[in-house]
Amino acid sequence: MPRPHHQLDNHRNYIEQTLLNYKSIKSIHQDLYQNFGYTGIALTIHRRINFWRFAISAKQTRISDIKELYDRIYKLIFQYNLTDTEML
Repeated sequence: MPRPHHQLDNHRNYIEQTLLNYKSIKSIHQDLYQNFGYTGIALTIHRRINFWRFAISAKQTRISDIKELYDRIYKLIFQYNLTDTEML
């Protein structure tokens, strides 16, 4: 039995714009389900994005990760009593 065909071509511009706004494929899948009644899976969207050769942005670093990194760096600086020149 063949897999059902999902018509994503009608939503190509929408998918392209959401990718440009750094949305994840999972988020695009949820938007298509809620706004257009799309019943396919996120993997189908990912395959179609690859077929269309759209660029998928790299994952963005969460701000909480950056804050944790800064906090750890500050602790290490004070722990080792580094001077400004030693830090650089």
